[in-house]
Amino acid sequence: MKRKLVVFLVFNFYNFFVFSQIKDLQKDSLSHIWGDYYFLNSSYEKSILKYQTTDDNLSIDRLRNLANSYILTDNLEEAVSIYEKITKSNKANVLDYYNYANLLPAGSDLAKEYREKAIKLPIIDKNNLDIESKVLPDEYVIENAQGNSEKGDHGLIFIDNKTESKVLFLSEQSNSKEIKTRSKKVNSKFPIYNFYEGNFNSETFLLEPTNSNLKNLNSKFQEGYGSYNPLNKTLYFTRSDSRLDSNDSIQLNIYSTILDKRNKIKLILEKTDKYSNLHPSISSNNNRLYFSSNRPGGYGGMDIYYADLVDDKFSKPKNLGPDVNSEYNESFPYSYNDSILFYSSDKAGEGGKFNIYIATKVISNRWITNVLKDNVNSKSDDFSFGINQKLKIGFLSSDRKDGIGEDDIYAFKFNPRLAGVEDFYEYKFSDTLVVAKNSVLFNDLEFIHSIDPLQKLYKKTVKLKSLPKNGKVVFNENGTFLYKSEIDSIYKDSFTYVLKSELKHSEPIMVYLSTAKKQVNEIELKQFESVFFDFDKSHIISKYKQRLDKVVEFLNKHPQVSLELSSYTDCRGSNSYNLRLSNRRNASVVNYIKNRVKNPERVSGKGYGEKGFINKGKCSKLSKTEHQENRRTDFKLKF
Repeated sequence: MKRKLVVFLVFNFYNFFVFSQIKDLQKDSLSHIWGDYYFLNSSYEKSILKYQTTDDNLSIDRLRNLANSYILTDNLEEAVSIYEKITKSNKANVLDYYNYANLLPAGSDLAKEYREKAIKLPIIDKNNLDIESKVLPDEYVIENAQGNSEKGDHGLIFIDNKTESKVLFLSEQSNSKEIKTRSKKVNSKFPIYNFYEGNFNSETFLLEPTNSNLKNLNSKFQEGYGSYNPLNKTLYFTRSDSRLDSNDSIQLNIYSTILDKRNKIKLILEKTDKYSNLHPSISSNNNRLYFSSNRPGGYGGMDIYYADLVDDKFSKPKNLGPDVNSEYNESFPYSYNDSILFYSSDKAGEGGKFNIYIATKVISNRWITNVLKDNVNSKSDDFSFGINQKLKIGFLSSDRKDGIGEDDIYAFKFNPRLAGVEDFYEYKFSDTLVVAKNSVLFNDLEFIHSIDPLQKLYKKTVKLKSLPKNGKVVFNENGTFLYKSEIDSIYKDSFTYVLKSELKHSEPIMVYLSTAKKQVNEIELKQFESVFFDFDKSHIISKYKQRLDKVVEFLNKHPQVSLELSSYTDCRGSNSYNLRLSNRRNASVVNYIKNRVKNPERVSGKGYGEKGFINKGKCSKLSKTEHQENRRTDFKLKF
């Protein structure tokens, strides 16, 4: 561990657009459901019309749908109005604040206020970006690369000049006479790492050095971790250009060179003897450089910063913020794309060990971060993570126990198992329309993402293998599906789909669709007879409790069925009094059933006063029997 700490002194080692989640179909109005349907199918004008009918009662998720529909139809004034309503809700999140700020005049105080909220407030709702769960042990087999030396090797970089197997890597290789002589000259009691060239076999993970030492690239001191951008054939890397100071530490800086012209090496960030800049990672579009630094103003230890390339010059570095950085050390950033960043940190390690993390950008400079768990990370230091997208392999460096040297290069293939799980989805009739999210398709995707965060890196599509018999299925890009029955049927339906990625397909996934009506026969329905009340009373008459007990028995037998109760009065009494009386009657029956059934939230009801007349006519002329028939509670099944 002491040596590892010394090495650290020398090297010092997911525009997010949230579509709404559609929840609790049983409470949705038909207009709301049609609004969801049109929104998910990009018919924004129609979704606006449906949402507008009851916009005062829209859930926070549907308000977001409505606001985004206005944006996508260039009605920004209405979008501002809706987002104003959203941001005043206690359910608003940082993305709501950010979107609202962007809709407001850029220089306004209000825009500044909400933009600052979006930047500063904690990210509480991780939505579908939460990837806390472990990677399955059999998904990625981490293998020690063949060809590691008995000393330290790390920092694999694919340079992709003419062959996809061409690499640079950092190695101690301290057995050579040249390195020993140099070490003595610079008065270094620590290993000296330099770049070496080699070939890497993506099938066997064999690393074969082709150049013992790149004299035109290496200095007489230290070279460290970097990255390569094939767009301009530029290598960005870490270098020290001075001896160790009195504290046995050294300052490092970031340099670049075009590999075809290795003699032209230039400093790309400010040089200082007070802090270090190291571990550069250039973005895929070559416009942003991520790196680690212990410069003043950070959160503690080494922090990850970024600088943007503008007119061939890098801007003033900015800290990546507290979502990523901590009081501990964050280093070895690896930019996969504009939204995903990998890095190493010792904030959760035992004894200061480094783990590899994945950070997914939400908005601007806000990130969701999670540690990659078993088996990418080990009980030792894990760092220098990277991915070769063309070869479909990942690689990292570690000093885990099965290694050959002090630090070894490891690799793994992307060969994930796309799981096919049978789904049973019980749906409700709503004009034969079913809209689902967090259901059939989405559950499977969520399952894959939760156990395998690296799967997020590859695009997945859905393909239907078999069609439903009684309806149609439409899959949407945002992880939702729509099922619409073509007949008002009680029959079961089903379909099959597969998940497709760049790597492989899942086995067929069977989805079973059914309605609760299938299990309800005519005999059972007859038991739902009304319950009647005495004049001006709300307690349940004893002889009617048997009817309610049968209702309870039925609900416990069919836990997927919900029940709605409607209670009424006769015409005697004022309207306001009758409304209160009907609600008391409703509460009596509802509570009786709720106290005796599983999942009591399925039972709901409301009083309607004298609006439910069976026997109409002049109140004074109705018989006692006719009045009695109006004093009742009715039952309605909800499937």
